[in-house]
Amino acid sequence: MNARTNQTVNVPAILSLILSIGSLCCCCMWHLALLGAVGSVLLGIFGLTGRKTRGKDMAIAGIVVGSVALILAVVSAGMMIFITSNGG
Repeated sequence: MNARTNQTVNVPAILSLILSIGSLCCCCMWHLALLGAVGSVLLGIFGLTGRKTRGKDMAIAGIVVGSVALILAVVSAGMMIFITSNGG
């Protein structure tokens, strides 16, 4: 009997974690970080609500890190808009 038959991969959870880490690293480029963070949160939610039981911890981590990256991207965007609108 093959031991891998019961092991399924939760692809949205893995992609959520990868996108969230990437958007956290790119928080200075707020437009890329914003897209990556929103995508990671959506993929994390999709990974949690799926039927696959494995990888739910990665989906939760992707949602948490993606939320932090989203907050940092919004703060970075606000700072950029404030600096450029005041002629700085």
